[in-house]
Amino acid sequence: MRCREPARHDGRSHIVLCASTIGGDVPGVAVGTADVPVHGRDGRGRPGRCRCPDQGRRHLGFAGALLVPPFYYKGISEDALASYVQRIIDDARLNQIKLYLYHIPQFSGVPYAVDVVERLAQKNPTVLRGVKDSSGDLSYSRELAKRLPEIDVFPSSEGTLSSADEHGFAGCISATTNVNGSLAQEAWRSRGTDAGRKAGEKALAIRETLSRFPLVPAVKWAVSLIHRDPFWRRLQPPLASLSPDQAEALEAALPRPA
Repeated sequence: MRCREPARHDGRSHIVLCASTIGGDVPGVAVGTADVPVHGRDGRGRPGRCRCPDQGRRHLGFAGALLVPPFYYKGISEDALASYVQRIIDDARLNQIKLYLYHIPQFSGVPYAVDVVERLAQKNPTVLRGVKDSSGDLSYSRELAKRLPEIDVFPSSEGTLSSADEHGFAGCISATTNVNGSLAQEAWRSRGTDAGRKAGEKALAIRETLSRFPLVPAVKWAVSLIHRDPFWRRLQPPLASLSPDQAEALEAALPRPA
């Protein structure tokens, strides 16, 4: 797997394949202590099609499954959402897999409300093991970690790593750690110290630089620079690579790879 070797050598912990925020083009990368998942999605309200994460986990050795909400139907009730997830758990027989919920309401239009997560966690304590929170709303992550300390909460920003213990976070899952993974890992390993804080600040600065451009193409372009491999600049439609002007500006703004 082409994305495995870079992650292995710069300190990132796990790979989350096919994260929907990036259209399957760049793996989300986790920094933290917990096992994290492969991504499974259908989104059109067809839980019967979601057996593949369990099969993939058992046959390929993935740590778990990451589940987006049924995003085709907007405005569904909390009861309906909880029923949908429970149906997947029951029909896919997820008793031997760790399930993580993917909270990304700015794209899905369907939030995993804290009450829904709590209901599901209480009913399925050995299956539902955490939430990937890509909402950018740290108050949501903090509330989850406070009310459900038994599950793993992964915010999406490296800026949370150095103070993760204070808020009960298990780490972070972020596409931009494809670029700043060694700094993010140092922020995690040295959390609570000045070294961890400084590493976190540097990692966050790189994230903010990337965020000034279309994020997915920017991450892929930066990865291509790090590994000197233009393969990483390719994207699947409807996403498009950076323009020449954008690429030049990004290269000027990023720290030079070692």
